[in-house]
Amino acid sequence: MKNKIITLGVAALLLSLNNSCKNTEATSSAQPIENSEMTANKDGSSATTSAEDENMIEGTIVLSEVEGDCACTIKTKDGRTFDPVNLDQSLQKDGMKIKFSFTGLRMPNRCTTANPIRIETVTPM
Repeated sequence: MKNKIITLGVAALLLSLNNSCKNTEATSSAQPIENSEMTANKDGSSATTSAEDENMIEGTIVLSEVEGDCACTIKTKDGRTFDPVNLDQSLQKDGMKIKFSFTGLRMPNRCTTANPIRIETVTPM
């Protein structure tokens, strides 16, 4: 009886190892996913648009000295207001236009008008 259990256990182990090897082969033969796609310009030439550019949001830096407001916020075209906790000091200029990507933060708001975010990428416009 003990020999049958050991034999069945070894057989099950070998089958699972065999199946895991087959899954690896299927994964490695898949086509790679591209982070950019080709688009045609108006003149007929092609240009590459990265997925990162498509995820960027346009915004305007707004500085405030009002008590209870965040000192520096970003206002987007759709009316959302963000409180960037890691925005570089050189970009904190009232009215400056930027493109940025961000991650929302799960922390208490530092001011009543904006939600806290961490800037992932930012470029001045």
